[in-house]
Amino acid sequence: MTQQKLFLCGFSGAGKTTFGDKLSKSSQFQVFDLDDEIFNRMGSGYDHLSEYIEEIGIEEFRKDELDMLKLLDQNFKDNYLIILGGGALETPEVAEFINSVDGKLIYLEATFAECWQRIKKQGGRPLAKKGEAFMSQLFESRLPLYKKAQVLLTQENASAVDTIEDLVPFL
Repeated sequence: MTQQKLFLCGFSGAGKTTFGDKLSKSSQFQVFDLDDEIFNRMGSGYDHLSEYIEEIGIEEFRKDELDMLKLLDQNFKDNYLIILGGGALETPEVAEFINSVDGKLIYLEATFAECWQRIKKQGGRPLAKKGEAFMSQLFESRLPLYKKAQVLLTQENASAVDTIEDLVPFL
């Protein structure tokens, strides 16, 4: 397999973390959840990422996302998958960075209804507190950003992928 820098995008509740957890079993590939990396390195003193975001503000958090992407790329160079937060692509520099490292953006597609059901079950998502109508509008506004991905992975396709090797044919 050639060296790969993969970035997984999709709306909150699309299943990005679950998908990444399946792929993290590969010994040849590093898998990072961007939100987890930020929280582990910068969120000490907070119980949840949402508290950290509320404290520093979304603009500062978006800067953290870009900084962490650069740090992970610098430290791991090749063969990694980074799971982006649902809104990471709202920062144009994130997409520019992915292009600059010859990364491949993968969109884990899900309907709003699928995402909303998962979000309601999980809880703990700061933006979800604003309600279903707000989240639906947010979903629609982010959709064009996700659809710029080079790879579209449907929920059905994602469920058939258990390893990085299974993912390769979709790339």
